[in-house]
Amino acid sequence: MHDKQLQFQLPLQSQLLLLLLMPILLSGLTCSVFATTAVEFKNFSIKKQIDVLRAELETAKSNSFEILLQAWSEKYGTLAFFPLIAIAKEKNVPDQKRYIALMGATKLATLLNGKDNIKNFVPFLKDSSWMIRSGALNALKAANESKLGEAVLPMIYDPALVIRVQVIDVLSKLHPTGTLKALIGSLEFSENYNKQGKPLWVPGKVLLALIDLKPLLILAGTLSSTISDLEKLRKKKNTHPEMREKIQKTINQLTIN
Repeated sequence: MHDKQLQFQLPLQSQLLLLLLMPILLSGLTCSVFATTAVEFKNFSIKKQIDVLRAELETAKSNSFEILLQAWSEKYGTLAFFPLIAIAKEKNVPDQKRYIALMGATKLATLLNGKDNIKNFVPFLKDSSWMIRSGALNALKAANESKLGEAVLPMIYDPALVIRVQVIDVLSKLHPTGTLKALIGSLEFSENYNKQGKPLWVPGKVLLALIDLKPLLILAGTLSSTISDLEKLRKKKNTHPEMREKIQKTINQLTIN
């Protein structure tokens, strides 16, 4: 389902709730007894491995999709990584199950410990489904590779507000080169405000992130310029009073020794 369709049907609060409760919403899955053994799986071609995992994904039932992910991890180990990535790419598979495949690959990526493997999640940042983009953000955040975080920077302007909120958390953790510019730029992105100019979620979260990043701003020598940029935004005629107040509180926090 495309973003515009989903956003028309679901308000931001519902999207955020769906994101937070994803494991519960995916609870219709269970780990049935898999017919394929680990030895058989290892000897299968990549195509056959994909078919096996897809079939298990389709037939599994459980109280928590974490049970299924754990079973894949224990039974097939890292051999399941690339087949799961392949399933997550299949647009004919429902987004819910593509998301599960992506989370399975994320779990296995921590065992592979390689930047080249983590790069497999980057293309999902441009997926048409916000759910899959969210899963990719989770994967990159878990990998904690600052350099790969650069691929997240453009998503500060993602069409889905729920994703823009999530991006701030990812950038705050990875802080790749360009993070400060992206955060400041998002404060002037019109989609982050309602028709009256009142901030919607993102601006307030960005300001809190800037406060948390203060030590890094000091180390980078960009604290003064950041405060200056905030002052300019605060003084703009079209800045909403509520936003002015939030900016001033942020400036106060940034200037405290």
